[in-house]
Amino acid sequence: MGIQHLWNVVSEAGKERSLAQWAADHLEEYGRPLRIAIDEAHWRFKNITDAKETEIQESS
Repeated sequence: MGIQHLWNVVSEAGKERSLAQWAADHLEEYGRPLRIAIDEAHWRFKNITDAKETEIQESS
């Protein structure tokens, strides 16, 4: 009962590797390029400075 091979997947969590290495490993394993999705709005929100936010608001 339960999810088969769950611990094989979960055990990979927390391991650090470069995006380039991840992409190369994925290509080798699956024979196709790695595709990742980015939540652009969240990324922009988390990476914008207060000064830039003010500048955007004033120019809108």
